[in-house]
Amino acid sequence: MNANKPFVLGLSGLSGAGKTFYIQHLKSLLKMNLSILTFDDYYKPFSEQKVDENGVPNFDLPSALNIELYINHLKSLMEGQTVRKEQYQFELENPEMKILEIPSAPVIIAEGLFVYEIEEIRDLLDYKIFLTCDESLCLERRLKRDTEERGIPKERSTYQWDAHVLPAYKQFIKPYQSMCDVTYHNEGSPEDNLKQLTKIVQERTTVLN
Repeated sequence: MNANKPFVLGLSGLSGAGKTFYIQHLKSLLKMNLSILTFDDYYKPFSEQKVDENGVPNFDLPSALNIELYINHLKSLMEGQTVRKEQYQFELENPEMKILEIPSAPVIIAEGLFVYEIEEIRDLLDYKIFLTCDESLCLERRLKRDTEERGIPKERSTYQWDAHVLPAYKQFIKPYQSMCDVTYHNEGSPEDNLKQLTKIVQERTTVLN
């Protein structure tokens, strides 16, 4: 591996499987040596989202995201550049515009539901991580996040889980588990998984040495 090239980690899995938790671990470990690019900041405007047969917008499709911009920003980070973009605001009326500034770093995480579905993103990754978890636990975590952090009513979140999230997982996410370098089952104590993840970063970079 080129010593000057960032180590690019892919991270995906079912919604609620714990991607944010693993990112926070790496963030506390690597601090300024970590750059995070998440698909959650690349949703297209609400008016451009496809709706299902019941008129509900479906955010669990690759078409819901500005994939071209995500790829351009990922490449920019890999070239050592700083990325700036407007932060996506979930379910907020007239939100205050926030500009994200993402500096490049020796380790980059490309995180999101469809990072493995998109071939051009997949080809940029040095290491691929897949998270799994019991579906009922994932739903419980998602409901908590949607209602407490994003202001999404429980009924709508539950509907989206059944109508959008699980079908998308089976079509666009789960099929790529077998091509990943490691799968972490995120149930119970995560200690062993986090130790292994730390070792992976240690072996492939110089930031922890």
